[in-house]
Parts: sequence; structure tokens; C-alpha cells
Amino acid sequence: RQHYPHHHALITLGFTAGRRPSALRPLRRKGLAADIDWDKGTLLFRRSHVRGMRGPEIVEKTKTGKDQELYLSKPLLDMLADHIDRLEGAQKESDLLFPGPKGEPWAENTLRWIFCKTCELYELRSDPERALALCRAGQVRVFAVARALDLSERETEARAAEADPQAADRPAPPPITPRAMRRSMYGLADAAEIEDQEAREVADHASKQMADRYREGQRLPREVARQKQSLAKIYDLATARKERTGGQTGGQTASGDDDKDNISRRCCGD
Repeated sequence: RQHYPHHHALITLGFTAGRRPSALRPLRRKGLAADIDWDKGTLLFRRSHVRGMRGPEIVEKTKTGKDQELYLSKPLLDMLADHIDRLEGAQKESDLLFPGPKGEPWAENTLRWIFCKTCELYELRSDPERALALCRAGQVRVFAVARALDLSERETEARAAEADPQAADRPAPPPITPRAMRRSMYGLADAAEIEDQEAREVADHASKQMADRYREGQRLPREVARQKQSLAKIYDLATARKERTGGQTGGQTASGDDDKDNISRRCCGD
């Protein structure tokens, strides 16, 4: 929002709806074929902005070949309306929801460049000591570190001179690309306990296998909780843990505890 205000709405919608950048760039906000219906509160995905034989072009179909209408929440609609109010010049005259400087769709590599620059900023902010050490070694410009750490260039130079050189060898955070928008949408959907089928419909994934590829490395929070509970029950039975209340509890008898001990020894060894 602060550094790339013209792309804030596009990226937010990408993280929320998990849509491909190629499906977001050609969306139209006005005209006879507008894709957004303010009265219904819907957004229609039916075009793609792709690489053609002679350069980028808009094709009248989505990657999956299916048109899809999404019902947007009021906060999302308000965000898009605010985004449109901020457009000026050729961008304001364009029918596109996310127009480039001349009213045309943004170039494909624009979003990748923004994510790259944002990662560089986050990398410096996430580890100030490393950032100052890199600055001292001449690997990062003073201006970039000063901007990231919200310092003056003079103060940055002074702190960099005192930085530990070994801090520069610390590993950097993993890079983030526009693909993270779709991956993050699935993680957020799982955290919100949204059904898998509904999440795939929002992201326009035809198969569960493809959706699982974007979930790779993630675990559903509710699955984690259920697994923990299940393992806790198995552990209690396997180790025959006794309640230390000084007597019988909940109808459990001493002989019952002995039976658990026998089960534990048979299953897990003495």
C-alpha cells in the first residue's frame, strides 16, 4: 500500500481470491462488457492476458476454459472502489480495473518486479544487524538500508561501521513470487475452515491434485489439531498414564490401571 499503491488492490484480490495474475490483469470495471457488477457485488472472470506470438495479448477465455462469477464481500468491493477513485489520467479513462500507466494491462513482469523489490525490503527489515553488515561490506547501498530501517543515511553509515561483519553471512529469507498469492489463499482458506471444494472453486482449480500442489508444505490447522488429539489419546493408552489423585477417578479401578499397564508392556515393551 505504501510503496506500490497502484498494485495494492490487485495484489490483495490475488491473495484473497487466489486468482492467476493473467486473470486479474484484463478485468474490466466499466463499459458494455464490464466484468464487475456493483449492484450484484460480483466479479466475472472470463478473459486472460497471456503471451502471444507477437507479444502480450488478451484472449476471451480463462486458462480452464470456464467463465466464473465470484461474489465479493463488502470490504473487497469498498477496496476496489477506493482503488478506482485514486486512478488518474489515462488509467482513469481506461475500462480496465487494474490499468497500466497508459491505460493498457500491466506487463507480465511488473508484478514479479514488485514482489522482488518487496522481498528485498523485507529481507533488510527482518534482520537489521545483517542489513547493516551487508551495508558495511558494500553489498547493499546505504540508501536501501536507510529506507528499510527508517534511518537517515548518516545514521545508517554510523551503525554500519559498528556492525558485526559475520552477521552478513546469515541466510536470507526465502524469496516470494506472485505464485504465493494462490498458495497463501489455500493456507488462509484452511485456517478459516473453508471446505476444500469451495476453496478450489474460488481459485479456479479443476482438480484436487492441482490444489494439493499449491498446498505442498502446508498442513490444515484443523487436521493438525485432530492429529494432536488422536496421538495424545494413543499415547495415554500406550503408556498407561495414571491419574495421580490419590484413589479411584471417574470409575477407574486399580485393576483397570493394571490392565492398562499390561497392555502398555505388550505393545511397547517393559
